[in-house]
Amino acid sequence: MKKIFKGMENGPEAIDSNFNELADPKRDVTVNDLKVNGNISLSNQKVITNQFMMGNMQVTATRILNEVVLYFSGTLPGSDWNTDGVNPIPFGFRPVTPFITDLSDNNGYAKVGFNPDGTMYRRGSNNFGGDVQHAINYPTNDSWPE
Repeated sequence: MKKIFKGMENGPEAIDSNFNELADPKRDVTVNDLKVNGNISLSNQKVITNQFMMGNMQVTATRILNEVVLYFSGTLPGSDWNTDGVNPIPFGFRPVTPFITDLSDNNGYAKVGFNPDGTMYRRGSNNFGGDVQHAINYPTNDSWPE
């Protein structure tokens, strides 16, 4: 962008050049503070999916922006466990803070915890042991997975 000043000899050309630069769709813009009074629409939204196993249960992790959805399908591994024999949540899909949720089947529920390092654990259940189909969502600060 060219600075415009009073009495500038080539002022009209500089103004025209500035408008052309602003209108260039390839222009890289950095915004430090942004206040939006209307809607923001995102085009070409990036969505990445990864699958991993928790014992006999398949987990599908889907990331859209900084939100992750985990979809569980199958039978949750037996009694209480930490990460032994259970694959951790892959990088790019890990939660910002630790949290616990209930996974339920027709018989009962089990509490499953999730940590920012990707480890998962199961604590306590009530008549649980059947098939699960359940989804949870949470924010992530992870970089985008490759």
